[in-house]
Amino acid sequence: MNRSHTETALSTHLRGFDTAAALLDNAPFLKKPPMNLRTTGIVVLVVLLIALLASTIHYAGKATDAETKLKAAESSAQASAAAADANASKLVEQSASSRAEIETHRSKHERLSKENADLQRQAAEGTKAAESHRKTLAELSSTRETTEQLKAERDELKRQAAQARAEADAERAARAGALAASDARPAPTMASRNSASNEPVGPSIYWMEKPWYPNLELTNTMWLYRNPAKTDAQQQLEYREAEAELRRRGALK
Repeated sequence: MNRSHTETALSTHLRGFDTAAALLDNAPFLKKPPMNLRTTGIVVLVVLLIALLASTIHYAGKATDAETKLKAAESSAQASAAAADANASKLVEQSASSRAEIETHRSKHERLSKENADLQRQAAEGTKAAESHRKTLAELSSTRETTEQLKAERDELKRQAAQARAEADAERAARAGALAASDARPAPTMASRNSASNEPVGPSIYWMEKPWYPNLELTNTMWLYRNPAKTDAQQQLEYREAEAELRRRGALK
């Protein structure tokens, strides 16, 4: 910058000398009358001094303007720097605030994600519990139906048992009555059991020599196996039981 300023000043001085030479060439007082060399030198020196003074004044004004502009530029630069600093501070504050907001949102997002995961886990557990509850209800319903069916079967078995018991009691009573009624009749003796085969020893009661099962259509007939190994009392008991059975069938009155 100093070199260019020096070159500019030298070119300005040279232009000043050219201007002074032109003035000396065209000056009318130099043409007439002719002057001596000393006077000419003084005049040239005065012209040079005037040109130098004018140039100095001119460049002093320019330097003042440049200094004023430089100060204004410095002031503007300082203001711009201050504004830039303020903007930078503001941007730093905004950046810090943005980072804080981002951190807050990230924390909130993490918390919401955790809560969402917990809710999904609870929903899955609730679904499993509901499915288990439905299975339990189905099992209870099936168990209830099975229990009711078992109760019905038990009641039916009780009814059948009571009916069978009543029939057994009636049969036992009828047999006891038949035995009591047959006590008045004479029972077959060994002599009668030694008689011919198929000989009746009582009403609709026959002896046979060996075990034989007659036609089931003969419901009014009883066949007793003649067993010599049995006593008269045992044979008499068989006779009474056969008589009771015939009475139960309606073959005897």
